[in-house]
Amino acid sequence: MTGTKAQNIAFVLGLSETGLGAIRSLGRNGIKVIGLDFRKDTGFYSKYSECFLCPHPIKQSESFLQFIIELSRKYCLKPVLFLTSDDFVHSISRMRDELSCHFLFTIPSSEVIESIVNKRLQYEKAQSIGIPIPLTFYPQSLEEVKEIQDTLTYPVFIKGCFSYLWKDHFDTIKGFLINNAPACPPKGC
Repeated sequence: MTGTKAQNIAFVLGLSETGLGAIRSLGRNGIKVIGLDFRKDTGFYSKYSECFLCPHPIKQSESFLQFIIELSRKYCLKPVLFLTSDDFVHSISRMRDELSCHFLFTIPSSEVIESIVNKRLQYEKAQSIGIPIPLTFYPQSLEEVKEIQDTLTYPVFIKGCFSYLWKDHFDTIKGFLINNAPACPPKGC
């Protein structure tokens, strides 16, 4: 009689379309999948996973850490983490030491993660190694936007430096196309 070999399960963190793709790929290959996200996204409805709402990995980092560690203890082998959104990549990178004894995962150094998650650092890195990017500005206030608006060549595209923060305000909208400088009201522009 042949015994069955224990198999690590997969924790897919982030259940948007990317997470759903990971769930399907793993599930179709016979791997048990646990899906986690802080909002009920597309992957929650996959037949290939058991999904749970979890605390926000950045805004509620301590609660998230406790939650995911407690969930990992239900399995005899360390679960393998699959990170499919910036929220989770950023958080797991910062918690790597606490999580390494409970999970299997491979992620680049914190410095590399930061340069990927922070679009400003990503663009600056690209420029520093000779990759051309569109003329890019990083205004920090409405006043700074007003200072540059007349120097821009329209249309322009506005997006956030941190997609996980942007998504909190604009959900699935990746950015805004602006076709021309707004007309200034007569008083107090």
